[in-house]
Amino acid sequence: MTETLPTSMPRRVNTQQVAWGVILLSFAIFCAILIFVIIGANYFVFQSRVPLDATIHVSRGTATVATDVNETAVKGDKSVDRNSVVATDPQSQASLTFLDPQHKDRLLATITLKNGSSLSINEDSRPRFDWSQDAYWIEFEEVYGAIDIFVPDGLDRPLLVTFKTTLGPSVRLTAAGRYTLSAGDAQVQLINYTGEALLMASDLHNRLVPAGQTASIQANAETTAPQFDLAPLTNLVGDTAFSANNVVDFISNTDQVQPQVWRCLNLQDTEPAGSFNLTTEDSRPAIRLYRDDGAESHGVTRCLQGLGTGTEGLDVSSYKSVSIRATFKIVSQSLSTCGNDGSECPFMLQMDYVPVNGGDSVSWFHGFYAFVDPTRFMPLNCASCNEQHEQINPNVWYTYESHNLKEIFAPERVPQAIFNLRFYASGHEYEVYVSEVALLVD
Repeated sequence: MTETLPTSMPRRVNTQQVAWGVILLSFAIFCAILIFVIIGANYFVFQSRVPLDATIHVSRGTATVATDVNETAVKGDKSVDRNSVVATDPQSQASLTFLDPQHKDRLLATITLKNGSSLSINEDSRPRFDWSQDAYWIEFEEVYGAIDIFVPDGLDRPLLVTFKTTLGPSVRLTAAGRYTLSAGDAQVQLINYTGEALLMASDLHNRLVPAGQTASIQANAETTAPQFDLAPLTNLVGDTAFSANNVVDFISNTDQVQPQVWRCLNLQDTEPAGSFNLTTEDSRPAIRLYRDDGAESHGVTRCLQGLGTGTEGLDVSSYKSVSIRATFKIVSQSLSTCGNDGSECPFMLQMDYVPVNGGDSVSWFHGFYAFVDPTRFMPLNCASCNEQHEQINPNVWYTYESHNLKEIFAPERVPQAIFNLRFYASGHEYEVYVSEVALLVD
């Protein structure tokens, strides 16, 4: 007789436990998704960023814009992307403008690369939405050469501009103003004309550079306790910018001896007369020098500032350095180059002074023009000019710096005392904007 073994009964599934497990797992997944959604929404709404509009404007010569894909020579205007390397050759100058595309292309900063300079754009962005309180970010790396920075007033959110130089030290800017950064010859120097700036040797060593000050640091200071050199910046003609406080009409103003005030007037052979007026151009406070109405005779719109007292001028022999700086834009001119005699440039600088060898006063001229008629030959300097006039691109801001006049002038022509500094537009028709003129001494 065969014995039959009992078969094992299948294990019953506890459906209640399974149901609770599914519910708990679903709830955990829901919580995880909710957390990720909240974090993602918070990031998207308050922390996500979008790029700014960056454009290069070449004011003289040719600049290069290099990416991972190619390198482009630029002579006019061109959009620039993040991670691009921008460079100027020894004869060129170019500016990068950063605009806020969500606020009618409001200008946020203008970065001017002087000759022989370069930088890489590492970051340029703004918060995606206006309700975010985060700042505009503009960051550059591999900065070398001489860089001018202009940040306009009236931005609706904070701005952080950072420059990391090839020599090690960095610069951080957080306020509207005008600055010059120089990185070369084993030294980094920052000039703060107006604004707030920080010169940083490392995370633990930095120096606040107040407005009206210049600071420098040796590149090798990164390995030891850095030594910052801080000195006042002296501008003999006062404020570098123009306002109702330092620009007066020479004809209508009865007080002609105000210190550090520009006295402006128009001179012309025949009507129409030119004009000068304070304005804002490309977010820059500026003075406009203008003459039109089909003028076909010689005219000048000029601003002058006297220096010193009496007839001896201002003695500058004790200064190690004397230099002239001007930022301007030539919009239009009717004469080719600087006219038949080379003396009618749409923008001219003039300094009257007594040289170190004594004798009568002499005048130094330097002219700029933007338009050339290729069918007509015009001289590139005037009879009284010791330097050739410079051609720049029209409708683009250009910054001129003379460097140290005590080094570039012939020894017998070095200034001993300066009587005045002038800037003016001349010719027939012209339109020029000037945003700063300075006579800097060290």
